Amino acid sequence: MNTLRIEGNWNLIKGELKKQYAALTDNDLLYMEGKEDEIIGRVQRALGKTRDEVVNLINSAVLSYERVANPVTPDRDIEGSDDDIDDTKRQGRSVGQNR
Repeated sequence: MNTLRIEGNWNLIKGELKKQYAALTDNDLLYMEGKEDEIIGRVQRALGKTRDEVVNLINSAVLSYERVANPVTPDRDIEGSDDDIDDTKRQGRSVGQNR
């Protein structure tokens, strides 16, 4: 069984869910910490979906919000970043070329 991940700014996440699912109301999406089963039940009734489907759609909205709120930028240290390419150019090699 999937678990619900409600994190971050719930008001923004709630707005995204309402955009995607016009049938949802503010009351359907009223969230109180520790009462996750209640919100799942309200959304299930409003959309006619299973518990797992509801958990997945809420979790997807949370992930979408997190991507927008915390975009990956070139200055972040990620594997395979542009910094690796710059180091290779300074050494006079192209990427993938070994000496």
